[in-house]
Amino acid sequence: MIKCLILSACLAVAAFPQAYDDPSRVLVIYRTNQSDADGNGQSDSKDLAEYYQAKRGIPAANLLGVSTPAEEMYHPASTLNNFYANFVTPLRNKLTELGETEINFIVLCKGIPYRMASKSSGSAVYPVGQQIAAIWAIGNDSASSTIGSVGSNPMYESSPGVGSDKGAFNHDTYKIYNGTNMYLVTHLNGSSFQNSKELVDRALYAEKYLYPDSSGTLGYYSPVGYVDTRYGYYNPDSLLAHYPVGYGSYGTADKDMSMGKRYIEQAGFKCRWEYSGSEIGESAALFQDGATSALTAPNAIFYGGWYNFMQYRTNTWTWMPGALACDLNSNSFSSTYSVYSFGSMAMVEGATAVSGVIDEPYLNGHTQPEKFLYYIMQGANYAEIAYHSDPRLGWKTWNVGDPLYRPLAVDKTPVVDDVPPPAPAIAEAVPGDDFSTRNFIISINTNGLDPDLVLVKLEYGETDAYGTTVDYSRFYRMKHTIALTGLTTDMTYHYRVTLKDPMGNETATEDLMFTTSPVSGESGVESLAAVSLSVFPNPFNPSTTIRFYLPISGKVTLDVCAVSGKRVARLLDEERKSGVYEVSFAAGANLPSGIYICHLKTGRLSRSVKLMLTR
Repeated sequence: MIKCLILSACLAVAAFPQAYDDPSRVLVIYRTNQSDADGNGQSDSKDLAEYYQAKRGIPAANLLGVSTPAEEMYHPASTLNNFYANFVTPLRNKLTELGETEINFIVLCKGIPYRMASKSSGSAVYPVGQQIAAIWAIGNDSASSTIGSVGSNPMYESSPGVGSDKGAFNHDTYKIYNGTNMYLVTHLNGSSFQNSKELVDRALYAEKYLYPDSSGTLGYYSPVGYVDTRYGYYNPDSLLAHYPVGYGSYGTADKDMSMGKRYIEQAGFKCRWEYSGSEIGESAALFQDGATSALTAPNAIFYGGWYNFMQYRTNTWTWMPGALACDLNSNSFSSTYSVYSFGSMAMVEGATAVSGVIDEPYLNGHTQPEKFLYYIMQGANYAEIAYHSDPRLGWKTWNVGDPLYRPLAVDKTPVVDDVPPPAPAIAEAVPGDDFSTRNFIISINTNGLDPDLVLVKLEYGETDAYGTTVDYSRFYRMKHTIALTGLTTDMTYHYRVTLKDPMGNETATEDLMFTTSPVSGESGVESLAAVSLSVFPNPFNPSTTIRFYLPISGKVTLDVCAVSGKRVARLLDEERKSGVYEVSFAAGANLPSGIYICHLKTGRLSRSVKLMLTR
């Protein structure tokens, strides 16, 4: 359903006139010598690059593979020459081939090291992306290297909303150092390759559905913005009259950061502001009304504030698909996975785009949260948001997310998400020989469909009344793993999976079954195919289609049986490669109405689903 309203009241139309960026201006770089965990014959980093390419329509010629060290960092003594020979030179050649000013955005896929040290900086480290942004100005080898040379960022907007703002990126306007070209560089680098792919899907979901609805009455996808400052309440009119006061001291920086609340609310979103000395998630923290606890931050879509140094409070934030976050502190984004880094854990828990630092930036060298929020509301894409709010180039900032992600495009037409999630694929795995445990890998595929991410609930028991529930998880994902433990061996269990998307739309499977019986003479179960009848006639008369998925190749039998266990039809008994298959079943004239069980067996396990024939 489309509502014909236009988002324009608070957006700077002249600064960001386009709704979407040209995908031919994106260059995607992946690691050729990355591992191949899924066994498809190419590196997982290349899989990620091709996933992003397909989702965004990027030309195949705009992919570049490079060989890099296995660790996450280029060390100056041992790998700086490697960086120039195997990364910088191929990249410069590719940019020359495509046209030096024909590329605006460079995406570094997971597997590419994200940190490096300069030859003369001792223990100081710098993000690789900051050096790639200045690819033509960082020297040609270790002897001429200027890695770690800090410069001003020509994209930085020091006073947004005061006079004319700096706008969309282009090569004519924004040059660096001695007039050389710069690029906007971000990473697709989640805690896993699956998480990295989902950064793209979360961005696509918000691009389609995110729209301001602070009253909650219009039915749009409109989660909550959060701002966290430290030194008390500021009168909003006074803040506006004196903005910006700058990042020369903690007190002035705190005042500037408080402007984030104004920007979020002017855009039409609900905002919760915590302004005491406590951070959101601490027991003493309170939101602006002075009465509402800030112990949790549910339904978060925007966040800008400080000072979560060396901490991230789990069970505090619920990041919604499309969430953008910037917490100013000295280790705000130190690695891909660190329980002591706000940005790292925000990514693990479902944020879509995060800007932070990998090392001490000092107060005036960090991405500035209120400017980050300002440019979100102005209709910029994530790369522009990140660079407009960062005062330095070549310094400490690490930007992770899809550069093309434009949460609030100018003249965006709102769309209500009233579409249930697609039916899941379900794979089962027994860890080792422990038949009292069963892992369920539940995933959705949105290729050719509207973007979606889901929470998952699994109910199970010895009958179709179930009785035990693994309730909805906290994180919206496209792939979930649920472990059931303490199962009885040699028992058939019933179960049902329910998916719920960010707007509460649900999809539930039919009653499904699995058996915990061990089979002698075989070892090591890796996974089990899924049988799904959710999109085929069921009940049926006289025919239906059985769809199943094999994550690994193997011998497959597919039977239809009466509830007594007597087989009425064998549909398959053969070797099949991994993949998705459909098999038709037509009930003969002599088969009476009633309930039948379809059994799929591969390897050591069996999978069952209920069929109902209605004459």
